[in-house]
Amino acid sequence: MARHSDEDTSFIHSIPSGTLEEFRAAMYRDSYIRNNPAKFLDTAWVDIDELKNFLHSQKNASLTLKRDLNETDVIKEARIDTSSALDAIIKPEPTDVTLPSACTTPASRPTYQTITENGKEVLEILESDSDGEAMEIVKHVDDEDKGMSSDMLVDSFDVKMDSDSDSDMDDLDPYADHRMSCSSSGSDSSGSDSDSDSDFAPSKWLDKEVTSTVEVGLFKITREVTVDCIEYLSALPSYWPVPRDNHAYLIDLSSPKFDLKDKHGKLLPVDTLIKNADQDSWKGCTGGGVKDSHPLTTIFSTSDDDEPICCRRSRLKCRGCSACEKVNPEMLSQERYEPDANILESIIKLQFETRSKEADSAEKLALIFFAICHSITCPAKNKQGEKCDGIPILQKFTNGPQHGHKYFIGCSKWTKETRHDHSYSFIPNGVHDKDLDVLFKGGFLQDSGFLCGRIFPAHIGAKASHCKFPHNGNGTKAKVKQYKCPASRTIFVPEDPTIRKACFVPNYKQPHNHPVLPPSKTPLLVKEAYKACIEKVGLIGATVRTIDNAPTTRLAREEDPSLLAAPLQNQHVKQDIIRALKKAEFPEGMNLAGVIRVLQEDLKKPLRERYIHGFTQGGPGP
Repeated sequence: MARHSDEDTSFIHSIPSGTLEEFRAAMYRDSYIRNNPAKFLDTAWVDIDELKNFLHSQKNASLTLKRDLNETDVIKEARIDTSSALDAIIKPEPTDVTLPSACTTPASRPTYQTITENGKEVLEILESDSDGEAMEIVKHVDDEDKGMSSDMLVDSFDVKMDSDSDSDMDDLDPYADHRMSCSSSGSDSSGSDSDSDSDFAPSKWLDKEVTSTVEVGLFKITREVTVDCIEYLSALPSYWPVPRDNHAYLIDLSSPKFDLKDKHGKLLPVDTLIKNADQDSWKGCTGGGVKDSHPLTTIFSTSDDDEPICCRRSRLKCRGCSACEKVNPEMLSQERYEPDANILESIIKLQFETRSKEADSAEKLALIFFAICHSITCPAKNKQGEKCDGIPILQKFTNGPQHGHKYFIGCSKWTKETRHDHSYSFIPNGVHDKDLDVLFKGGFLQDSGFLCGRIFPAHIGAKASHCKFPHNGNGTKAKVKQYKCPASRTIFVPEDPTIRKACFVPNYKQPHNHPVLPPSKTPLLVKEAYKACIEKVGLIGATVRTIDNAPTTRLAREEDPSLLAAPLQNQHVKQDIIRALKKAEFPEGMNLAGVIRVLQEDLKKPLRERYIHGFTQGGPGP
């Protein structure tokens, strides 16, 4: 921000402190004011143009209008006969005039008209919001009484729909040029306009621990990228919205809890943490290559005197999603701006229903078993060492039914010489022989008839080609299709690794075309939170049950919401975390080899600190 001139400084000091506090509250969010108290110790933060616009945009703001002219200023009351009113002479004094509020759009800006009435110039305010009240500032020029001022407050209303005389008001309004420029730009005055504030409301986040505040204004990210507002985030979200306007997000990960390192001990970049926590799937470059441009930006600067910071620019595109061809098409033909919790809940509910209907009839059980049989390859090899290329067929027991079935599944290349090498399997209970007989003969069972809920992010569904649920009555599997998404975004990350911030600029013109999907990734922050619980309990003998039921874990859940994250509701996720820690702590395992390794480590410690003091291995028994 440029330094104020002496004239601007005097103007700021003439404003009451209460008005300056209201102006500060209109320009900055409370959280920003609390987090940056040093910024407001003096008046350097005041934008003089914005302050002038703010004073005019207040409905009850009173501006002292002083005119250093030789002519006489008169305020008159509109009557049918105004000659008698003009005879009353009042002592000339500076008059406080309540001007109309400043507008942010040309359509709502008040207009003016100058007319001549009985030799006097009358300035009318047109299109007043009141039902018949307006102010007329009348300039009375009388050659005989030159040098004498007569001011009188009266009511007047004479509406003429003409807005061609805005320039006439400029002589009376010292801030008219600034107000009109704000009206034409729109975004400059949005900090104090209620309609603009509603347009730039904070985003709705699905993560309870994530909150945000919006600062409205014209922010120049780079030479070519400018946004209308910036939203400040308090934590890493799992789902990022696509704003409906030119919007950017600024996230600060300076907290020590975000200082996560990779397996080589190197600090993870900020954009890596963002992408790791994001449940959507993205592809693109990190912007760290030699041929990539490295723009300069002041968006991360903490003061106006800071030099621009060199950043790398990570351009990412959404990879879309993968879905079974039996998924409701309406779910994959939508525009997703804000993450919708209701849609997420409906998808989770649909997936539960899909699992519950997977095997709720004998026909579906037969379809599932038929698909499993065709997914298994025969391990047998011929004399040349070539793998068997046989297919599963329905074989009849020669000695009568066994286990309630007269058939079993065998290999079509089965021979007596290699009968023990080929694959075979028994028909499980619940699967009817007649249904399998129909399927193996190329027949058709009744379709399941239900819509599938198998829809998942591209990072876990790229290799899936068929749906595992039984949909087709002939035993074939439904295909999994890949759906592309047009959404894209750019992340600006400082090249200085000590600056743990990132500016997130989505392409607001291209929303997602798929719904928000159930979480499928376990963010690093969630893993670290669970690892901390394991360390408090102890790794030796640790299981999921002992960790979850520990008093320290229960207390930690109340303090850290990440321990309630959806991925930790999966037992396998927690088992994998415990197993990885045990493998890192005991690379030789927990058997004899592991005991010997612990002994070797203990021999380096003082005697009183050793856990294992000796090891004896006897010979073979008698």
